[in-house]
Amino acid sequence: MAKDRLVSKKYRESVNEEDVLLRLAVMDSAFVRIRSALKMGNKEGYVRLNRAVLTNALFSYYYDIIRLRDFHGSKRINRPKKAAFLIKWIVKEKPIYFDPDPFGEDSVLEVLSCVNELYAFRCALGYAGIPLNLVDATETDNMVYELAFREHSTGMMSLWFETFMNFHGIRLE
Repeated sequence: MAKDRLVSKKYRESVNEEDVLLRLAVMDSAFVRIRSALKMGNKEGYVRLNRAVLTNALFSYYYDIIRLRDFHGSKRINRPKKAAFLIKWIVKEKPIYFDPDPFGEDSVLEVLSCVNELYAFRCALGYAGIPLNLVDATETDNMVYELAFREHSTGMMSLWFETFMNFHGIRLE
């Protein structure tokens, strides 16, 4: 990975590759669910997940978590913060792409315009331990819009997750 040259050896050695592979497997299945939820019919096959880009995003996520631990001198980082960093890197790296539509229809572009943001939000919900059925369609649409078209920070994302989890009685850990 080209980015690895820019990361200190201490951080590279701190990332457990098995953790990355496990997270990658979970995120692969999340992608399959997202793709089928798009209800694109026979065009589902045009939506693809670039595993190399996703792996790069996951390593960047782990590097950020390790830096955060070092900076604050803490052993554990709570789930809302981890979810926020996961969103940051998925939205930044955009691992979902689509093949050109051979039918030449703009509908594929319309459906996929914010698919990486939706994917990031869904993965982060799962990581934070928030059941998908607790987040209604309006809330999901608002968050996807926020991620796609507004400036957002990991602090703001973390605060959203903490507030949501407290409101629904979900432990922060």
